[in-house]
Amino acid sequence: MQITIRDYQGYRCCYEVKETDNVEILKAMVEFKTGITDRCSYRLVYGCKSLEDGHKIGDYNIRNMSTIDMFINMTGC
Repeated sequence: MQITIRDYQGYRCCYEVKETDNVEILKAMVEFKTGITDRCSYRLVYGCKSLEDGHKIGDYNIRNMSTIDMFINMTGC
């Protein structure tokens, strides 16, 4: 299925994933495309829920053509 990640600046990028893929696989794809090197520096949110490692994409009821938001974690705040 195809999903879209919308970053904090509003830019969108499409990814091809399966419902059975782990969240870690999606995060690795995001890091590769964006150049982010620190997994703790951002979080992915869908339907007011943060996508946590150890879960499958389908666990969050993410479906084809869904949009997931990426938020940057502010350190020191």
